[in-house]
Order: sequence, then C-alpha cells, then structure tokens
Amino acid sequence: FNSSIMALFGITISILILMALFGIKYGYSSCDTRYRRDWYSLTPSEQMLYISGFQKLRKNGKLNDITSTYSRLSSLNKFQDTSLFFFVNQHLVHQFEDAIRSLGNEYECFSMPYWDFTNEYERVNLGEDVPNIFQTGLGGFGDPNDAWKVNEYSWDVTTQEFWSPDHNFVCTASNDACPICSVKRDGTDTDFNHLQSANYYGTQIIDLSDFISFQQWMVSDVGLPHSIDNSYDPIWYLFHSFESYMQGMWVNCNDYDLIDINVDLYNHPEAFSPYCDPDDDHIDMTNDDCVGIDLDDDLYFNGLLPKRGWSYIHENQLNIKMLYSLPKWNVIYDLNDDDFFIKSGLSQQCKNKINKEWFILPNNNNNNYNGYQ
Repeated sequence: FNSSIMALFGITISILILMALFGIKYGYSSCDTRYRRDWYSLTPSEQMLYISGFQKLRKNGKLNDITSTYSRLSSLNKFQDTSLFFFVNQHLVHQFEDAIRSLGNEYECFSMPYWDFTNEYERVNLGEDVPNIFQTGLGGFGDPNDAWKVNEYSWDVTTQEFWSPDHNFVCTASNDACPICSVKRDGTDTDFNHLQSANYYGTQIIDLSDFISFQQWMVSDVGLPHSIDNSYDPIWYLFHSFESYMQGMWVNCNDYDLIDINVDLYNHPEAFSPYCDPDDDHIDMTNDDCVGIDLDDDLYFNGLLPKRGWSYIHENQLNIKMLYSLPKWNVIYDLNDDDFFIKSGLSQQCKNKINKEWFILPNNNNNNYNGYQ
C-alpha cells in the first residue's frame, strides 16, 4: 500500500515538473498560453492561418460582433481620449484571438501575431513604394478606378467572401450593395511613409514614464494609416497587437510590473491615473461619457459582443485593474526573430528589467543580440 502511494506520488511529482518545464499553468491546457510573434517571422502557412481564420470569423458573424462593439465605443464614448484606450483595445484583440481559437482543429492554439510597423520606415528610406505589410497576403491598395476597391484587385478574395460595411469610404465600387461593401484602401494615403524608426518609438517608451503622457502620445502619434479604414481590415488587429507589445514594454521598462496591482497600483499615479477631459472642444464629450475610467470601475461595452454567449463580457464584468497585466490573460510576446526590441534600443535601455512572464527574450543565436541576459 505504502509503495503504491509512493509510486503515485512520484508520478504526480513528475507530471508537475513536466508542466513547469513546459510553462503550463495549473488548470490550463497546453496551448492556453498565447505566444504572440512578429508577423514577419511567421511562415507563409502560419500567416495563412490568421488570414483564413479572419475570413471564417467574417462568415460566422463573430468578427461583426467584435467590430460592432469597437465602433460603438469609438463613436459614443470617445474612449481614445480617456484612460480606457489601451485596455479596451487589448481586450478586443484578446476576444478576437479567442474567436479564432474557437474554430477548433488547426486554429485551437492560435496566437495573435503583431505587425511591427517600424520596418515601413526602413522601406521608405530604401525608396520602395509598396508597404511591406501589403506584400504578405493581406491585400494592398485598392483600385483607383473603382473607389479604391481591394477585393479582387490586390487581394484574391471576393466581396461576397469578405466584406466591410460602409465607414469612411463609400459603398459604390463594382458589386457593392450596402451593407455588403468591398474593403477599401486609398492609394493616395501617404501615412505609411510617415511612420518613424524603431529607435524613435523606443525612446518614447523610455522617456514618457508617466501613464497619461505615454498613452496620450500613443493615441496621437501611433495611429493606423488612414487607408486602414476600420476594424474590419485584417491589419487592424495586427496593429493593435503591437500596440499591446509596446504597452507591455513600457510597463516593464519602468518597473511597473513589480507593483502589486490589486493592492498598490493606486499609490503609483505614474503607472496609472484615470483621466477624461469632457471640456476638450475637439472630441465632443460630456461628463456622461466619462465612465469606466478608473481601476475598479466596470467597463462599459455596447454593440453586439456583450449579447453573445461566447464572449467573456457576456457574463463577466471587466475593469482596468483586471486588464493591466498581460500575463493574467496568458499572453506572452516572443522576442525571437523580433527586430524591434533590438533596433529600438530597448534591449539595452531596459536591460535586466524584462519580466519573463511578459516576454520571451531573444536567444543568444540572434546575430543582433549582444548578451541581454
């Protein structure tokens, strides 16, 4: 009897050790951790997993659930101009990730990639015209003779296979019949050429150590190019995944990951401060719009997502405190084959500060890496 118990105990210990070695948290499946990687580091088949999953979500309606909630938030609550900005976008990307995983089979362990848009700065310096992101299966600029329609012009997908409701662009291209409108990208958009170098963004992450200053800079200076019209564009989620990466770097480089979020974050206004300015004339807000902006305030979501049984917010309340830490949501950014960490200067500026629960550091085989650990 004793030997049987000891044998069972030994097996249990072995299993727990294996779980620890492979980074599996107790209570979660082996693919629960979301290892987010640079879009350009993915193989074509890995990129296609995202593209095909995106199209499937359009077909089954879940993409519409998510984007309707974003559209309602951005038009009604002006959340970009409050302390909600990082956290709402972060959760919508997480819900998108969940939705693709729910497709099952090859999608079961899907992790959201991110678009390091700083390589567009290098492209412009090399005199290349077509944005790099437009050369990776996501379509490019639209047809100048057909209301900048992307479908079947620079993207081998019909409007019936993937459509976007009318937003900033008109629904007047061939075969458009509102709300089944083709994706549009204006080829006269020069915003891609105005994206800055990795070093510029890295410097801001270091210099803007105050939460309000950093987030307001992100809102004003780190925006999507105008031609990426709305959250029905597949590039939108890649962009906001990188936005979460940058926020995570900011938290780590300033040692805010060391704060006990549940107990002590209130005592660190530099790490988080609620704000909302309804008197700012250019954003058309009232005091009634300033909701959910403090750590323990329930976030307000409108649109379809709260009504869907598959979504987290259908039966759960969220607040900023719950969303502050990426590891709490089993998200970790893999910095192997990632150029930004090194070219931004953060590999040296934040030396010995990167929390391994937030980021997987580059291994020593990276030629640009000079021994971070």
